[in-house]
Amino acid sequence: MPEQRVLLAALLLDLQSDARDRAARSWASRKTMIAAYWSAVAVYSGHLARCLGERRGRRPRARFELVQEGFPDLVVTGWEAASTTYSVRREECGLGARDFPRGTVKLGGIAIAHVSYNGRIWPRHEWEPNDMPIYDNRGPSRDCG
Repeated sequence: MPEQRVLLAALLLDLQSDARDRAARSWASRKTMIAAYWSAVAVYSGHLARCLGERRGRRPRARFELVQEGFPDLVVTGWEAASTTYSVRREECGLGARDFPRGTVKLGGIAIAHVSYNGRIWPRHEWEPNDMPIYDNRGPSRDCG
């Protein structure tokens, strides 16, 4: 059970970081209601993460890892680094989509997502037509809300 607490706390801290970025973009584009929403999300996700984390004020130290068959497991700094590392491996190998193995992103040793051939990171379940990637390497979204 403690590893699930660490995983949840790490995901909440990731949400906090993403919410802060979205709030800043919304403030910059004068979308005040959306900015206020994302600011609140950042605050509450941070509070929840601290409640789930260790009691001594330490943040959980869950590691992002990129795991891929035929390659050494690598510790990465986050979604973007996992996508970039996967894409570099793909380019160096020169294999097509059928032959190049799919990557798995683990957080604290627990598989949480997979990396598709194009470098996008998706939830672990099977892809469905309306699914949105967790991380899209095509660049930032134009929608701040």
